[in-house]
Amino acid sequence: MPFRCVDFNIPYSLLQQYAFKKRSYGWTYAVPDYLDLTEVHDVLDIAAGSCAWTLDFADMPAVKPRLSTQNGDTVDANKDTSIRIFICDIDTKFFPAKEVLNQIGVDAVEQDVTKPFQEDLYGKFDLVHISMVALCLTQSSWTEALKNCYQLLRKRHRTYYFRVISLF
Repeated sequence: MPFRCVDFNIPYSLLQQYAFKKRSYGWTYAVPDYLDLTEVHDVLDIAAGSCAWTLDFADMPAVKPRLSTQNGDTVDANKDTSIRIFICDIDTKFFPAKEVLNQIGVDAVEQDVTKPFQEDLYGKFDLVHISMVALCLTQSSWTEALKNCYQLLRKRHRTYYFRVISLF
């Protein structure tokens, strides 16, 4: 009898994968403690899946008061310190309900990380998170994914890129 995933709860599974990864690295939060978030304003979570990392990142004490909501307001009200979160995945079916994403001002799009992003996104992001998708890519597609991600980062933040990506 062939293996069937009919009753498999994918979003729960993705949450469990993220929790395991975080415990394995010994991280308290969504990013390592050494990562300075004071200059981070635009964040992209690639292959966001169930948005476990996104929601964890948005709930961080250093992030939550700085979130930019859909109407442009921030809890802090200082636009220079606000954080905007963007998410993408090849399919948005595992994303949380739109209401959940709207509460933290997330912009969501369908995007295959192995294909080039829209040019207006080049150089836009201070932090790009990509991790578990590594398990789903071939060596050549992983190379394309890294090239595509690199184009998205602001030049002054390109060093963060290799610190945040985990090949777990």
